Amino acid sequence: MPADVMVDLERHCGRAIYSAALADLCKPKPLTGCLKELAFDLAQESMDVVAVVREALADGRLSNNDLDAIAAAERDAEQALERVRGVRRAIEAASPTPRRAA
Repeated sequence: MPADVMVDLERHCGRAIYSAALADLCKPKPLTGCLKELAFDLAQESMDVVAVVREALADGRLSNNDLDAIAAAERDAEQALERVRGVRRAIEAASPTPRRAA
């Protein structure tokens, strides 16, 4: 909808319905809850690596299948870490002042 039409409609009804809705869409969403969940996912993926390694070493040998399973678990953990890193960077970028420990 053109902006001038939106302004006329809002003047007519006496309320900023459309522009308020548009402004709400521009507000940043809280990322801290997301970071917490992603950190839990990272911990789980890391424990999965441990479990795969323990299972692979149970017979005292590492087969190619064992190594492939370990590599797959590593990739999953690395992807989980990248998701945590991405959200942390987004929080830093959205913060008006740096939030870093001295």
